[in-house]
Amino acid sequence: MTVALEQFRLSSHRQADPFVAPRGEAARPVATAPRVSRRVGGIAIGAIGGLGLAAIVVLIALRGNAVATSLAFIAAVVPLVVVAATLCHLDRWEPEPPGLLVLAVAWGSGVATSLALVASYTGQAALVSFIPKASQAEELMVTIQAPLVEEALKGLGVVVLVVGAREKVSAPLDGIVIAGLVGAGFAFTENILYFVQAGESVVVVFVLRAIASPFCHSMFTSFTGLAVAMGLTRMSRRRDRAGVAAVGLATAVVLHAAWNGLATYIGAGFLVAYLAVWVPFFCGWFVVLWRVSRQEQRAIAVGLVPFVEGGWITSGEAALVGDLRARRIAIGRARRRSRALGRDMRRFVETAARLALTRSLCAPHMEERAKTLIAEDLQRLEHVRDRLVRGNA
Repeated sequence: MTVALEQFRLSSHRQADPFVAPRGEAARPVATAPRVSRRVGGIAIGAIGGLGLAAIVVLIALRGNAVATSLAFIAAVVPLVVVAATLCHLDRWEPEPPGLLVLAVAWGSGVATSLALVASYTGQAALVSFIPKASQAEELMVTIQAPLVEEALKGLGVVVLVVGAREKVSAPLDGIVIAGLVGAGFAFTENILYFVQAGESVVVVFVLRAIASPFCHSMFTSFTGLAVAMGLTRMSRRRDRAGVAAVGLATAVVLHAAWNGLATYIGAGFLVAYLAVWVPFFCGWFVVLWRVSRQEQRAIAVGLVPFVEGGWITSGEAALVGDLRARRIAIGRARRRSRALGRDMRRFVETAARLALTRSLCAPHMEERAKTLIAEDLQRLEHVRDRLVRGNA
């Protein structure tokens, strides 16, 4: 952050930034977002997801044992917390709203799983009518139907959530995090079912699913999220967005099918494939996400410079936004004054970070969208700053 600001100070002949007007100039009119409809949509997704999850848990308990189901529920929370905490840590520089993250988990755990179960029973009945041999029908369901249906349903949730919160999506990592949480929610409900069905082998199943492969669903679906967010932040034509989203979904399906296929057809040899293929692949995936997170940090440092130049943000505020420890201290001090002041300080920091990412990552590819998003967020920043000034008076 300091280096970026010093580079700005040393560039005495900088031209005015085309995306950031000086603070003294009149701001462009800002389109009013349909907040009521989005709020209703969010409530609907949360409610349907919660009801879907509850219905599945009740059905599992009725078919098995209520105590076993309760223990399975608790055990399934462990990988969910690990995955969610990891994804949120990667997204710490410009975190998504907590409500959006909860909706992502709700879609995966309740909406996608409920629809996937219906599709599974329907598909099973259809396959059995065409393939008399039950084992062959089961193999086709696991290796072809399940990846297609599950990734499509999770991907639908990613599209709904990313597009619905498009003003909050400023970088590809945002789509990855949302998609990863959809996948984590799906795995959570699926784990409850597997743990109950495992019976005496539950410890082995827990190790395989919760320890050896807790990120699988998140990793598969993250390719859909990456593609959808890239289309939204880098491409102006709908055809291009649809094309890249289709590629992302296809990648998720292929990876999911490969995982299920290897587990189904090579039996004990799956351990070798897991160690030789999937562990390196996951490590590579995680390293890429870690590097993307670090790139966000640098993009925020560079992206804040035009707002300092335009007078929207002071150099001290820019330094605050670029330092996680300084953020925590500032938010903590504000919260000690009042909870509302703490929330406003968090909003100020996150809005400034989103402005910087929009300027760094979105503006070079989508000029008009970037200008609109920047104008909207600048007004939000001003409103929050006014409240902070009044609160500290």
